[in-house]
Amino acid sequence: DNYNNNYYRNNNWLCLVVYGCFVIGTALFYRRLYRHQFLHGSFPMSVRARLSPGRSNVFGHGHKDILIRDVCIFAGLPVLYQILPIACSMYPRGKAGSLMALNMVYTTLVIGWSYRAFERWALDGCLPMKYILRNEKTSLTKIDAITMCLAAIFSPTAVLHFFTGFTLLAGYMHSRSMNS
Repeated sequence: DNYNNNYYRNNNWLCLVVYGCFVIGTALFYRRLYRHQFLHGSFPMSVRARLSPGRSNVFGHGHKDILIRDVCIFAGLPVLYQILPIACSMYPRGKAGSLMALNMVYTTLVIGWSYRAFERWALDGCLPMKYILRNEKTSLTKIDAITMCLAAIFSPTAVLHFFTGFTLLAGYMHSRSMNS
């Protein structure tokens, strides 16, 4: 029993070190970008900028068209999200915790991310919002409150945040189930 306690303690330290290195590396990367004032204007690596010739500036190397590889990586981020939890907690311990909570984590993450990505590929053209606002030819100040609330409910950012809340809740439940 003492061996298992030391094993889990070492795993916890391993996870802490890996996550700490990730946080420090990310902070150093963005600090370098800040020093070069790379992100002080509009975001030069956005899909919108990369689809418009001459507008993007990818890491200071000028315009680069977006490639299928980049689209696949962006769309596959929910799958890539699974690698670190599996490698650092589930694989060494040999158990997955609550499968229902784990399925809820991945399902809500994929739904929210996919809806948000759906809007990204349409260049800020979310079809449900466009349908709700289809008869509104006037300025946004003259749209009635019900139409605006419906459009806000179906906004990609709102949907992503709604499902992210469930993702975090299910992630907490899953992490608690790993300890029992």
